[in-house]
Amino acid sequence: MICEEFGGTAIVHSKKGQGSVFQATLPLICNSTNPFKRSKEEIALSEKMAKVMASQMDRIKRNFEFTTKGIPLPWKDKKILVVDDEAYNTEVLEIILGGIGISPDKIVTCLSGSEAIEVIKESIQNEPESQ
Repeated sequence: MICEEFGGTAIVHSKKGQGSVFQATLPLICNSTNPFKRSKEEIALSEKMAKVMASQMDRIKRNFEFTTKGIPLPWKDKKILVVDDEAYNTEVLEIILGGIGISPDKIVTCLSGSEAIEVIKESIQNEPESQ
């Protein structure tokens, strides 16, 4: 993980039925005589971190552009169910899906597993019968 490359840690706490908590830590190095003066190590660390982040962003951008360049998406006309207990996460996924050409009326979001099950049941009940 990126945080471990910089001397930090990543921890996950998960409880069934309650969700998960992700915790990342990074060491903070401070020059006590002048908190704004950075050591050579801090500058090198900042530069390395910036390169890693830029590389990650470039890769994400390339993947996104690759996905959106007329590649057929066989599921494009299907309904997509997005489930997460954090509304922010569902909103982000709606934006991403919209960015690759998924119509907003094809995206259904739920904030819990039980809500998702109800949506699926309702969808099955409203499905037209096969001839």
